[in-house]
Amino acid sequence: MSGDSLDSDLLTVTVCNYWLKQFNIIERHLDESGRQAADAIHDLRVAARRCQSVAEACKPYLPAGWTRPIGQVLKPLRKACDQVRDTEVLLDWLTSLPEPQLVTAGLLNALRQQHADALLDLNKTIIKKKLKSQIHSLCNDILNKSAQTEPGTYQLEDTAAALLTARMAQITIYHHSVDRASGPDAVAKELHQLRIAGKQFRYVLEMLQPALNNSAGVLLERFIHFQDSLGALHDRLRFSMMLKTLAENSTLLKTMPEQIFTSLDNELARQKQLCWQDFHQLWKDMTAAQLTRDILLTLTRPGG
Repeated sequence: MSGDSLDSDLLTVTVCNYWLKQFNIIERHLDESGRQAADAIHDLRVAARRCQSVAEACKPYLPAGWTRPIGQVLKPLRKACDQVRDTEVLLDWLTSLPEPQLVTAGLLNALRQQHADALLDLNKTIIKKKLKSQIHSLCNDILNKSAQTEPGTYQLEDTAAALLTARMAQITIYHHSVDRASGPDAVAKELHQLRIAGKQFRYVLEMLQPALNNSAGVLLERFIHFQDSLGALHDRLRFSMMLKTLAENSTLLKTMPEQIFTSLDNELARQKQLCWQDFHQLWKDMTAAQLTRDILLTLTRPGG
């Protein structure tokens, strides 16, 4: 065990069961994603993200080497799904702008071509990496490991407390650096790390919820609002980068007037500021101290 201070047998079984649930989702949707089904691609991406987030968060408490195959198999899938998702979200954002004159046919066509290329890359990744076979092998491996794990005598709450407070500490560290910034562009990297820490906290809590008690749902719901706000801010930061890259690389946009991109940048700047304010207000309302108290309540309050 890499986490020598904790008897993690029950956690190991809990993690294995969670992984298997997510891998079943991935297996079910791999064929559908090849047919470019949007819901299937979304479910693939989320399931892969959940597996990787839980693997990273629980790594210190699991047998050495257990989490590495998860990342090796799922990283190419997540990367390909992310490309599809990013172009879809940007397309949705552009077509929902209150000033439709900002969105030219050339811009939409260029982005639709990028989306088609991303779908093709996803399908190639699934085939080239033989993901169906790899996922099936991983499931069998996890089943074998889970079956060989002896039940522990400790309370799962002991490890749950360590896991959740460690994730909360990471969130607090990154948020402190973000909180001192004048705006989101100055701390884009820190916001990215904050999102990762937030996902790990959320998915670990989601995994542990059935073994804890009903108050875990209250904490989870409160945290999802914070994560959604941070996600909206992150999307606006990504849109700026994507539009710049698209303008530089697409032959369809070479003749587009510069003022179109300037106007889009101005609209993005306005929306980023609104998302930034919303994000800060949510954190103010849901302080780290309050979250820590909620964690303790979640772990100690009897269910029912």
